Parts: sequence; C-alpha cells; structure tokens
Amino acid sequence: MLFTKKLFAFIFILLLVFIIVGPSKLKKERVRTVQNERVARMIIQLGKISDFPVPCRLSGESDEWRALVDRISWEGVDALPQLFEQIEDDSPTGIRFCPCFSQQPSYLFIQWICFANEYDAKAVIEEDNPKENQVPEASFERCYTVRLGDLCYYLIGEIVNRKLYPVRYQPSAGLIVSSPLSNPEILHALTCDWKGLTKEGHVKSLIADLGDLSRAAGAKIRLKKFYPEEARKLKI
Repeated sequence: MLFTKKLFAFIFILLLVFIIVGPSKLKKERVRTVQNERVARMIIQLGKISDFPVPCRLSGESDEWRALVDRISWEGVDALPQLFEQIEDDSPTGIRFCPCFSQQPSYLFIQWICFANEYDAKAVIEEDNPKENQVPEASFERCYTVRLGDLCYYLIGEIVNRKLYPVRYQPSAGLIVSSPLSNPEILHALTCDWKGLTKEGHVKSLIADLGDLSRAAGAKIRLKKFYPEEARKLKI
C-alpha cells in the first residue's frame, strides 16, 4: 500500500513537471526553429545580391547589402547555429571574380587571384618559432564565385567581432581568397573557436577584445548592440 502511494506520488510529480516545463520547452524549440528558418531565408536572399564589401577596396557596400547583413547580425549568437549549419553550403551566389585576362564578366576589376589561409583567430597565439608566410601562387585565369558558405563565414565574423573575409582585395589589382569551403584548416579553426558559443561566452569574448586596440572599437559597438546592460556597467 505504501509502495502504491509512493508510485502515484512519483507519477503525479512527473506529470506536474511535464505540464509546467513541457510547453515552455516546446515553445522555445518552436521559437528557435522559426528563427533558424528566418536566418536561412535571409542568407539565401543575401546571396542573390550581386555585391560584396571587399576589404581594402575603395568603394563600399550597397545599402541593400548592409541592411540585410545588419538584420542577420542583429540575431546575435542565436543566429550562429544556423550559420554553422550552412557554413559548408557551396551553392553559388551572384558574386563572381575573374581576372581581366580570362575575358569573363567579373564583379570587380582584378588581374590575379590567390588562394590563401588567412584567418582572424579568437585569440592571438604567439609561436616561439613562427613559420614564414608562404605566398600562394597567383592565378591569372582561374575565377572564383562566392558561395553561401562564404557569406555565413563573413556573417559569423560580424557577430563575434572578427575579420572573417572569404575574399579581400590585394594591391595591386589582386584578390586573396581565404574560404572555409576551399580550405579545411580555416573551417576547423572557425569551428573550434566559435561553434556552440553562448551569450555568456560572447560577452566574455567582447570584454576581452576591449583590451586589444585593433578590436576595441568593434567590441564596444557589439556590446552596445547585443548587451546594452553590460555596456552600461562597463560605462561604454
């Protein structure tokens, strides 16, 4: 009899927990699913814009591009799961780079393209015996089309305050390609640094960036944008 009462009490507690916690958890899952779908749609929409803010290029991004990037990055760390979900998506965008010698249409006038492994890491690691930078061989014929995974890579950088550029301009008339889709080392480093980032971890990383002159300005902007309470505490 005592055992039966304890069993009923245990079942009652389980049902109570399910009634209280269950719907809340399901609601959070639905919100997360809707958010992921929204981010995925915006990434695809971004890929249809034939524009890209190539770093070191004199002209800037279009208003349409910046507005959409801002909408995605405003999602903050909540957008990261979907960005990592699509980071290996090699679907082509409308952004294509070709050396002028190739006689193919190009978004930007360039004469050569290099494939490299440039990556702005979460933390600067100083080596006792740093390796000499190996300059990759330039191609005067090979073209490069920016892919959706490249856009995800760039967007992750926008959120975490890192210069994650899949392509950048290199004087004179050159283009450096450092894509996670072309270089597994970049993808591995990115995953180790940022996949699974929490809001607490994001705040900690941005606060750490305040001590780096090259990252402080971006950290202040993101703290104000994502975590205004923390920014006020820090008197930013």
